[in-house]
Amino acid sequence: MEKVSVLIPAYNSERLIPKCISSAINQSYQNIEIIIVDDGSTDNTFSICNNYAKSDKRLKIIRKSNGGVVSARIEGTKYADGDFVLCLDSDDFIDRTMIEQMLEIAKQSNADVVCTGYIKEKPNESAIRRNYLDSGIYKGKSLEDALSMLIYSGEFYRPGIMPFICGKLIKTDLYKKYQKTVPIEINRGEDVAVMFPLLLNSKCIVINNEFKPYHYRKNSKSICHSLDNEHFEKLQILYNYLDEKIEDEKILKQLNYYKLFGIVCGIDMILNSTSSFEKASYLTSILKDFPIINSIDTMNIQNSKYDNIINAIKHNDFTKLFY
Repeated sequence: MEKVSVLIPAYNSERLIPKCISSAINQSYQNIEIIIVDDGSTDNTFSICNNYAKSDKRLKIIRKSNGGVVSARIEGTKYADGDFVLCLDSDDFIDRTMIEQMLEIAKQSNADVVCTGYIKEKPNESAIRRNYLDSGIYKGKSLEDALSMLIYSGEFYRPGIMPFICGKLIKTDLYKKYQKTVPIEINRGEDVAVMFPLLLNSKCIVINNEFKPYHYRKNSKSICHSLDNEHFEKLQILYNYLDEKIEDEKILKQLNYYKLFGIVCGIDMILNSTSSFEKASYLTSILKDFPIINSIDTMNIQNSKYDNIINAIKHNDFTKLFY
């Protein structure tokens, strides 16, 4: 009977983690282990997790000094001994039959990865999100065709498969192989650093867009939602790593669209920030070292809502964005 390791990194999640843990404990499929890595929380997160562990022996609680989500996930892999891994963020929760149904899909198709849609939970509404690629079993030639749209589907910016690590059922050996190599310094695009190389080296991927069992409640660390003073420097660390891990020239051209997307998001957030620094001159200076800028003319980007930003990047002139 297959065992599933549910991996939950947690940091200062006392308000939302009870529902997260409860949703894992109450799965209809019971042969699971729940590994919670407390990444140096300073609130009551660790105590809450320990209280759950007292009444359910399937919980393993690991505490470490704060090092970020990559280091927490790497630590969690040391304790995962299931056949499959399911990553779950401490802010989120999952439907009761999620693991049971995803495991059945994986067994029927011998899938390395099972991808579903998800529901983005907002304060007053919910929004359904699906992968761009159609539902189906992808292997052999169909997988080769699918991977040609993995990172860029033709619409800026929408990847063929959503690169979020959460909400995917992944064979444990495959997950460990690609998670362990991610540098802990990466804290922009942490999911992408794992999922792009992992998906590109999978032999069978199943997509089920109609099944939406993952409920996503927060995105404070998204590449487009958490600008800080080192945003672009952190992007460079991520981009250098992806360049190292992805060797196929066609995929590297796809990757340019993702790289441009990260830069566009950073600029967009600067445009909306209240910071008083000289924004235009800062962008001109920081972005001159990004090789992607020299590739924009060869990229097919049409009718993007970011056209004004992309044109500014292309000419390395941001003055009109601010004045």
